[in-house]
Amino acid sequence: MMRRGFILVLGIFIILAILVVGGAVWYYAAGQHGAANSRTFRPPENIFGEYVGTGCSEDNLSCYSANHVSIASGTGGQAEASIYLTFSEGYVCSLTGKISSNHGQLMLNAEGIDAADPCELDFAVSSSGLTLSDPGGRCRTVYCGAGGTFDGARFRKLPVSP
Repeated sequence: MMRRGFILVLGIFIILAILVVGGAVWYYAAGQHGAANSRTFRPPENIFGEYVGTGCSEDNLSCYSANHVSIASGTGGQAEASIYLTFSEGYVCSLTGKISSNHGQLMLNAEGIDAADPCELDFAVSSSGLTLSDPGGRCRTVYCGAGGTFDGARFRKLPVSP
C-alpha cells in the first residue's frame, strides 16, 4: 500500500514538472521573438519622431554627431525605426525594422548571423533622448561595417515643428 502511494505521488510530481518546464519553454520562446507581445504592444507616443546623434560609447568615440534615428508610426500603430550611423574610415551601421516590447524593454528584432542568434537592438528612451544597446554585438555583426557599432550610440530628440 505504501509503495503504491509513493508511485502515485511520484507520477503526479513528474506530470507537474513536465507542465512547468513546458510552460517555461513556451514563455521564453514567445518573449524572445516577440510573438506574444507583438500583437498587443502599443508603443508610447513619446518615442515617435526624429533623433540626432550626440555621441557614442566611451570605447568608440569615432562616430559622427550627424547620425540619426527616425521612429514613425507604422501599420496598426506599430513603431518602425530607421537607424543610420556613420563612422571614421567610412564604416556604416544601417538597420530598419519594427520596434516591439519584451517584458517592458523596447527593442528592434531583425535577422542575425543565424536563427539562433537574432539581432535584438535595445532602445532606452528617456526625456533627454535615446540610447541604443546591442547586447552581444549580434546586430553589429550583420548590420555594421568592421569599424561600426550600435552599442552605446546616443541621440537627442528633435523638437516637433508646428
